[in-house]
Formats: sequence, structure tokens, C-alpha cells
Amino acid sequence: MQTMLDGRKSCRPRQNANSDYVLTGFITCRSCGGSMSGESSIGGRNNKRIRHYVCLNHSPKRGSTCATKAVNADYLETTVKLVL
Repeated sequence: MQTMLDGRKSCRPRQNANSDYVLTGFITCRSCGGSMSGESSIGGRNNKRIRHYVCLNHSPKRGSTCATKAVNADYLETTVKLVL
């Protein structure tokens, strides 16, 4: 039974692959200076995938010390492309 379960693990695609977030590691939070990382969630009327960048200090794992909200990834990446 365990070998069957282990075989299924290797077939699963990574759900949170960071290749979609080109600015991860390059941007920092304006409020606290912490690094920002790409995340996604499902939402809206059509249950679409929504991509955003979030400060790592905003998460409960790090004590929720930052009040910065998530930034839309499409908006941020488009703005950076225009500036460059």
C-alpha cells in the first residue's frame, strides 16, 4: 500500500511553482523591508487563479508583523516592464 502511495506522490505536479513569479527575490516590502514572494489563490466570480506578491512578514508563521497587503502580480510586473 505504501509503495502505491509513494508512486502517486511523484506523479503530482507542483502546485506552487515559482516560475510564474519573475520578481520573487528582487522586490522588497516598502513598510518593513522584508522580501516579497509570489502566491496565488482561487477567487472571483469565475473562480479564476489570482496571482499576487505578498510580504513574507505578513504571514502568521512570521508573527504577522507587517501590515502590507498583497499586490496584484500582473499590475506589478507590467509596471516594472514599463519602467525598464
